[in-house]
Amino acid sequence: MTDLDDQRRFAELAELLLDGELEAGDAAELRARLAAAPAAVAELRSAVQDHMLLRAALSPGDSGQLAMRTRYLLDSWRPASRTVAAQAVLARMDRRRRWARTRFWVGVAAAAVLLVLCLPGVRQLLLAPALPADAQAPLLAEVQGEVRLASGLALRGGEHISIDATLTAGPGAAATLVWGDGTRLALTGGTTLTRLGGPGQRLKLRDGTVVVHAAHRSPAEALELVCPDATARVVGTVFSATVSAGRSRLEVSEGLVRWSRSADEAWSLVGAGQRVEAAALPLARALLLPNEQLAALHAALSAGREPWAGSWAILQAQAARWRGLAPPPPEAIDVPAYGSPGSGHNTARSRLFALTQPLLGLALAARLGGDAQLAAAAHQWLDSATRLTLSGHDGDVLCCDMLTIYGLQSADLLRAQPGWSTEDDRLIARWIELTLSPAAQRLAAQTPANARLRGLAAEMTIAAWQGGQRRLAALMEEVRATIASQLTPAGVARMRAGPEGDQQIFQCCSFALLCADLARIAVDDTTPPPPAWAGALQECNSLAASASPDSQLGFFARAFAGPGPWRLPAASGEAADADPLVLTYGWYFPTLVARDARWKALAADF
Repeated sequence: MTDLDDQRRFAELAELLLDGELEAGDAAELRARLAAAPAAVAELRSAVQDHMLLRAALSPGDSGQLAMRTRYLLDSWRPASRTVAAQAVLARMDRRRRWARTRFWVGVAAAAVLLVLCLPGVRQLLLAPALPADAQAPLLAEVQGEVRLASGLALRGGEHISIDATLTAGPGAAATLVWGDGTRLALTGGTTLTRLGGPGQRLKLRDGTVVVHAAHRSPAEALELVCPDATARVVGTVFSATVSAGRSRLEVSEGLVRWSRSADEAWSLVGAGQRVEAAALPLARALLLPNEQLAALHAALSAGREPWAGSWAILQAQAARWRGLAPPPPEAIDVPAYGSPGSGHNTARSRLFALTQPLLGLALAARLGGDAQLAAAAHQWLDSATRLTLSGHDGDVLCCDMLTIYGLQSADLLRAQPGWSTEDDRLIARWIELTLSPAAQRLAAQTPANARLRGLAAEMTIAAWQGGQRRLAALMEEVRATIASQLTPAGVARMRAGPEGDQQIFQCCSFALLCADLARIAVDDTTPPPPAWAGALQECNSLAASASPDSQLGFFARAFAGPGPWRLPAASGEAADADPLVLTYGWYFPTLVARDARWKALAADF
């Protein structure tokens, strides 16, 4: 017998049942068909429900038992089509045929009762909602195409999804789960998802892709998405997760997601603009802008807080202009000594600044905005920076602060985004080996404190990029030793008395502060500075107070304000400038973010 013949025979048996003409042999055949085909049970159930509801519409004054039964069915029933509703309305209006129809539907109701008593599977379907709901059960909505339970039962919008229920979206299908707090999870075609028990909301993604808009929850009620090789845990964010051939990938649009690998429990906080496979965990530690800080910065920008919002608006405008510029071709730049006759030193610094400002600005704008086009433009500027050759008396000086510090900060922002590749890692490794590291080591070996601390800051930046935590800790000990021996009151007085003394003091404090931030973020080093640090920082702050607000010293001194012991709490009021120079000139912008306590509170949720 063909499938078409089977369908016709089932339709005949269903019609006999609804007409009250089902004989014993036919009833046995119908029971056997229903036992073998769950989909047929659902189809017959729908037909019986439609008939009973129409019966209620025609005779609302019938027995209380039938009325109660109908109201119960209404809890889980939705009209299969507008035609059904239209038939009910027309029937109620047709008074001349009402009593004839009533007699017919009484027979239907009796047949339905018989069906309930005789067929346990149908009785179970009719006497309970399609999916038993608990207090936290999400609602299935916006169903398109075929979405089924593991049992094969097809689902329509309006069902509550119980614990242990498994949903499978067919090819081209889509649906959305909606929770009472506003959390939404969208399933795409080919997705298999199971709702798990436990605290909060736990879901298991076996195959396919889901997109989650998670409302903010307390840590105890966090939403967890369990994939075959990793688990995403969130308390409020927007992300998508994909499982293909047993491998899981997470992509975050807003906020933070704790992404932990099942095999060894390695985990990282993944932030907006990042796409991370479980196999890549744990991620490299950030240089100066961890995801916690970036998430707090996103929140400040969304709230329009200053100086973040104003600075961000200017940075976006600058980034749009930089994106239209072509980075300079590979070139060799001679850097004469600072203060030597002529404009050679200033010209070389200006040429480097014209390269590193767009590089760092584009990378920061791309990371904050999740903009792939800006990231691609920043890649081009980074490639240009790696091809520069610096020579001359101060070649190492500009290599350390203009290329190593700014360049690796930019690369760090870019490697957190989808466009970064293993070839990019190899490019940076060659750049460090051939250019950056030799210059940093030569400066760190010098005696003057400003040269030595500049070289140590460059070496620590390289170590942070490479993930060398022991190397970082050892270098930070050298920084403390340099502060203790050279930034004493006598040492600061000697600097002040010499030529460009204010610049030397400023450089010492700036690079030491950068080193402290690198150590804190990369290796959780919060060891207080030597006692000599407080006096040197106060001296630098006094110089800044008498400097022009738009001078280099005026800009950087704002980064000294913040919580102790490395900064000056007395000067920790909100910075109120939005100059684009500040945003991209080295480490000022990250340190401004770092002294905002919001990112620490946010990180506590994880």
